[in-house]
Amino acid sequence: MSQKQNKKLLLIAIVLAIAGTLLMSACLQNITIDLPEYESQLVVESYLDANVPFYVVSVTESVSFFTPGTLPVSQSLPTIDNALVTITHSNITDTIPYVDSLRVYIKALQAPIQATDFEPYLLRVEDTASNRIATATTRFLPQIPIDTVLYLFNDSLQAAMLLYFYDPKPDTNYYKPWFANAANIFDRDSLHTWEFSDRALGADRTSVGMNYNYRLNDTVIARLYHISREYFRFLDTVEDAADASGGPFTRPARIESNIQGGTGIFTALTYDQRTVIIKQ
Repeated sequence: MSQKQNKKLLLIAIVLAIAGTLLMSACLQNITIDLPEYESQLVVESYLDANVPFYVVSVTESVSFFTPGTLPVSQSLPTIDNALVTITHSNITDTIPYVDSLRVYIKALQAPIQATDFEPYLLRVEDTASNRIATATTRFLPQIPIDTVLYLFNDSLQAAMLLYFYDPKPDTNYYKPWFANAANIFDRDSLHTWEFSDRALGADRTSVGMNYNYRLNDTVIARLYHISREYFRFLDTVEDAADASGGPFTRPARIESNIQGGTGIFTALTYDQRTVIIKQ
């Protein structure tokens, strides 16, 4: 290679180095972005559970992604403890008091909630400090019976669960299977649940199942929740929002909610349940 070519290559290398330095310098410059002022919302969650003699309502407040010490780092929202919370059903209105030790609103009922009562429930939350009001309506859906619960073993004697049920046609239905070890139903490795629509289902008799998560002598609780479209969309979009919360420049996901004047969910949980002991 000639001396002239060497000088040319050296010059190109110097130019590229200078260009890279300038580009890096530009990348390191601070950029100021004017963001619109964030307006917080009431976040309301309440689940009416069949055969449970309680109303439980969580009332918190949404925060900006850029607020220090809040989501997504600490996974907790500021609690609203001065709200007037009521649930009305069959012309009877119950006022639900705030329990400071649990940071939720709870009221014991004289009798368990009946899933066979299909009259609507109206939830109303008034934040007395800011005059914000959130409302929602829900009702119980008919129970979809479980037909059969089976289990299959692999070579290591681990058991996979199978749940069969009949999907009523032609209505569109939404389901949430739920499997847990009765020894600890809140253990993350024991509890498995997801949701789906019957639009993708073919035959009326449908099966859903788990991987090999259980062992001999485990007592497994299997539930089939018949859920509303609002609850299905809420769960689906909450998952999307969690996936999109990796950083401030990720495209935000909108959570679908049946709460008017806020966000969250108010829903009645209808389910059928079977208990199975894993035997060889």
